[in-house]
Amino acid sequence: MEIQSISKSDSYQTEIRNQNSMVIADEPIDDGGDGQGFEPSELLCAALAGCISITLRMYSKRKEWNPGEILTNIAGKVAKENGETFLQIKVQLQLKGHQLTQEQIGRLIQVAGLCPVSRILKKGENEIQIELIES
Repeated sequence: MEIQSISKSDSYQTEIRNQNSMVIADEPIDDGGDGQGFEPSELLCAALAGCISITLRMYSKRKEWNPGEILTNIAGKVAKENGETFLQIKVQLQLKGHQLTQEQIGRLIQVAGLCPVSRILKKGENEIQIELIES
């Protein structure tokens, strides 16, 4: 996976691109931004919401279940405790028009917590290497 972000001016607004798509990251006006894009922590929550929805759809297809429309709502809050910054995340799932038993719904809730992004966030021991490339 390769992602590139481009910040072209004095504003915080940043274009984030992969090979096919682009989103805008920015800070709220109250924090000196233009409020024209997702806050970085919102992008992290968006990645989780998307991953959960995709994982549930894939799992349901394999099981030949009909979950209907899958809505994943994320409420995230950046918190600080003992000098550490972390993200408190609450996930709410909604299955509109599903044809599932309570047992199947329970299994989907379990599977939601096993999506790749959820596993990465829960692990908490990720590595980030930063280097400057001369241009």
